[in-house]
Amino acid sequence: MRKLCVGSLALLLILAISTQATLSQSTDSPVANRTVYIEPSYQVYIDEVTIPSPATSSNVTFNLFSTSEVFSVNAYGPTNQSLNTTIYSESPAGSYMIEYTIDVDTSNTQTFRLVTVIHGLNLVIGNNTAYVDFFPVLDQNYTTTTTIYLPQGSTLLSYSFPYLSNYTTGERPAISGSVEMTPSNNTLGVVQYSGNFAIIEADSMNRMIQITSSEIQVKDTLNLRNTGNDDITNFTFSAPVGAYNLKAMDTVGYLSLSQNSSLVTVTTRQSIGYNVGFQISILYSLPLSVLKSENGKTAFSSDILPDWLNMPVSNASLTILLPLGSSNAQIVGGQIVPNWISTGAIVSASLLTPYTNQMFSLTYSPSAFMPYIGQIILAIIIVLIAIFLVINFIWGRKKTTTAKSPPQGKKAVTPQ
Repeated sequence: MRKLCVGSLALLLILAISTQATLSQSTDSPVANRTVYIEPSYQVYIDEVTIPSPATSSNVTFNLFSTSEVFSVNAYGPTNQSLNTTIYSESPAGSYMIEYTIDVDTSNTQTFRLVTVIHGLNLVIGNNTAYVDFFPVLDQNYTTTTTIYLPQGSTLLSYSFPYLSNYTTGERPAISGSVEMTPSNNTLGVVQYSGNFAIIEADSMNRMIQITSSEIQVKDTLNLRNTGNDDITNFTFSAPVGAYNLKAMDTVGYLSLSQNSSLVTVTTRQSIGYNVGFQISILYSLPLSVLKSENGKTAFSSDILPDWLNMPVSNASLTILLPLGSSNAQIVGGQIVPNWISTGAIVSASLLTPYTNQMFSLTYSPSAFMPYIGQIILAIIIVLIAIFLVINFIWGRKKTTTAKSPPQGKKAVTPQ
């Protein structure tokens, strides 16, 4: 079934390559700037739209093979406020495509930013192939500019709409251009590129961060799934910034790990087939320098997803354990959970990517004894050992004395 699906998409590839945009002159039309980031297992579309006159709503349409390819949708106004969206989808008669329309509430604004994450449209058909909606499709004639960034370290091979320009910026190939279009355009096309990329998604991620007196210990546990059509035998990611003591393990034990510059490769215990799930934990330590001082308190701010993770995460949870004796803990973006051992903080979110990550900001007052906690614990251990040795010594002497003493009521017999 999977091979049949790939074969069908290969035929669609031929159709998509031949697709051309219909140019149309328009006046007093909306302006849309689209930026697309193609990553190995997902795509992020950022559409910035300005409509010429007030309207209760404005919509953007994607051409897709299935509505399940939409991972998340978020719309924002000019001050980054969230805007309501309504979703419509239909399959035009005689078409193999689905028109997925996102209607944005623009009753209080004439500009908005729409962030749409798509997954399931990156495949390996000989080379890496991404089906991409090159331009936004609006509900009236419009002027549009598009910029498409390929995965870091990839090499661009070919793309639809050859009148667009291509170039390289940093370590990412890019495609860009401007056209005037009509609402009837189908702008789905194909980008092919080379590079060694595994197509993996995370069904869930659980992060455990423990702040100690000497370092920050991190354990990122992910339930992953191979969503590509090739089997995989390794998992590659960028080394966490500032990390040391880097290790990887699965549910059985530690895994082989190698590092080449900033890239880390973990070899899986066995080959992972299409749609097969597997669990990997990445363990590492961070220096205490990531903590800051803020109004006399210790501050720890970061994103829910770690900086090394580049894939969609359906459900994410984060637990932070504060040092012993910490107090006055507060967190923005989560909740504080006090207990008798150590105060903790919990943060959770769903449908995240590095481009749609969520921040948290934690502050707390460390214990006055925190700098000396290591010495205190060592002193307590020494005292406990000393007490144990004394009790053991006294008990031993008592047993020896009892063994040598004659029973009461009887005289000791002197051997003849």
